[in-house]
Amino acid sequence: MQDLSAFQQLCNTPQHVTVIVHHRPDADALGAGLALAAFLEKKQQRVTVIAPSPYPSFLAWMPGDRELIIANQGQHEQAVACIQKTDLICCVDFSSLSRINVLGEAVAASKAKKVVIDHHANPESFADLYFWDTKAAAAAEIVYRIIEAMGEES
Repeated sequence: MQDLSAFQQLCNTPQHVTVIVHHRPDADALGAGLALAAFLEKKQQRVTVIAPSPYPSFLAWMPGDRELIIANQGQHEQAVACIQKTDLICCVDFSSLSRINVLGEAVAASKAKKVVIDHHANPESFADLYFWDTKAAAAAEIVYRIIEAMGEES
């Protein structure tokens, strides 16, 4: 798996991590983002999950959804402040900054390390590490494969 050792090193260094999912998150984006956040929390990271906009109410059963920052529901300034102070940004289920609307500017300007975990075609070049596979059925599959390759799937 590409860049696994670099990602593993980032995961083993305590820091603040921001996981961002795309605008109008679907089950894959939300599930993959929250699963990655749970994994990183187990690795002693301080994790914040941000969505640019709300997700469908039928996905509200997912563990961690209540802590999600939804930028366009009065939490834009909080989301941008989080992006500005974070050490690592994980972009889940998107590889183009336009998919996160105005948050894209904050991510582009951030000095944080950036990781893209995605399965869509034609990724932009804005991150330090890419876990990108167009043959994957979902971003969640890639998140699982990363965790499994690190030997931590339990």
